[in-house]
Amino acid sequence: MRIPGRRSWCAVALALAAFALSATAAEVVVDGYGSDRAGAVSDAQRNAVATVVGQYIEGSSLVANFALVSDRILSSTQGYLTSFQVIEEGAGPAGYHVRARAVVETKSIRDDINAIAVLRASRGNPRFIVVPDPNPLSEAFRISDPAVGETQKGIIEYLSERQFEVIQAPMYSAAVATGSPGMLKDLSLFGAGLGAEYAVYFSVLGREQGAGRTFKKAMALVDLSVVHTGSYRIVAQVEGRAEASDRAGMEFAYRKAARSAAKEAAGKALDLVLADWSRAGSTAG
Repeated sequence: MRIPGRRSWCAVALALAAFALSATAAEVVVDGYGSDRAGAVSDAQRNAVATVVGQYIEGSSLVANFALVSDRILSSTQGYLTSFQVIEEGAGPAGYHVRARAVVETKSIRDDINAIAVLRASRGNPRFIVVPDPNPLSEAFRISDPAVGETQKGIIEYLSERQFEVIQAPMYSAAVATGSPGMLKDLSLFGAGLGAEYAVYFSVLGREQGAGRTFKKAMALVDLSVVHTGSYRIVAQVEGRAEASDRAGMEFAYRKAARSAAKEAAGKALDLVLADWSRAGSTAG
């Protein structure tokens, strides 16, 4: 199983005073932070687009869905930047920092925001169920482990924060192998019977990352798949990885890491789901 590399950490965008908006493009000066230069540049590029996205959403009917719209647009940051120039950079105690001047194409952002609004108005949001993998790998946490519960909470929390309905589902079990056509059909019928257009199933693995005198540190890796219940198709297969520490013990460190990894995986999956939803739009598939 592939474990993604360490993610660059980033700070919240610090949009500076220089912000020029025209009919087709906006120029912004932003800061970016990361564990290395590449991470800091990537953060600054995202912050440049986020600054412009915020300007448009604040004046539209999508304010309540800011997180969803931002996630979809920011997943393709490069497509909106017409110019990007680093004007200041350097390493410091908190990591690498860059300051950059960027030109962001505003017409594409406006068009995409409008497209999202039309899609949501015409088709509404898909509904989800979220269940643990009934047949996890032998090295994964068992369904009864608290880390699995935290993973499920993390996925549900991520979706709920973005205005999606998550239907409460009873315990799901399957006699066939995970990912097999029989299991996908069975899970789809289970989810559709509860009124969900998509069924999310997941497993979580953990690894001790060391301990200090007063804390325990753990890593969690979440494997997450999403099935379209009308067609039995897998529309997303992603991983989320996170580390966490806790003074109370390793079990609590695993719980924290699992919840964070779950949100990362859910974020990766959601854009794929919404792309599928824009094509399907119902359980008809």
